[in-house]
Amino acid sequence: MKKSHTPRTKPRKDSRLKTLPPAKRKILWDFLQEHGYDEAITFVKKEFGRTTSEPSLSDFFHWYPLTAQLEEAASLTNQLKTELLALPGLNLSDDQLSEAGQVMFEMLAIKQQDSALYQGLRALRLKEKQLLLDRQKFAAASCALFVKWSADEKAREIAGSDMSNTQKIAALRQTYFKDVDELERSGAVKLPE
Repeated sequence: MKKSHTPRTKPRKDSRLKTLPPAKRKILWDFLQEHGYDEAITFVKKEFGRTTSEPSLSDFFHWYPLTAQLEEAASLTNQLKTELLALPGLNLSDDQLSEAGQVMFEMLAIKQQDSALYQGLRALRLKEKQLLLDRQKFAAASCALFVKWSADEKAREIAGSDMSNTQKIAALRQTYFKDVDELERSGAVKLPE
């Protein structure tokens, strides 16, 4: 792509070009492959009825390729999910369909030889699995505490009282976390706010 002059290093983040319909974004991308920013400013005004600037065009030029890849991958993923749902006898859960879609994204990243995208997708999948595991651990720990506290007469007394929920929570906290409060008051522990 030839440039009419050096673009600014920090393009605008609110480029209205990104809100063009996908077909028009592709037209603009193709135009930018062959023309400079000055010509593109005139082209955008004439073809799309929008005013723009060199920084907005630069931002769009760097933003569009990855966005187009992700949109294509999302479309293929949705097609895959639709096809899998249509298969008789194959009862996949939403999680299993999402996993299949994630694999599709990763396969496209490999096909396009985009190692950064592939690594990002793998990291996202691992993060999602970690979040699920953390939620499961939290639920199990909460249930274990519920079982423990339901066996405790003082906890049952507070929970069964006619206090408001806010008062019950405060009373339970005061009863079961008084040692933590004492540590904080002594300065030995600083709790986050």
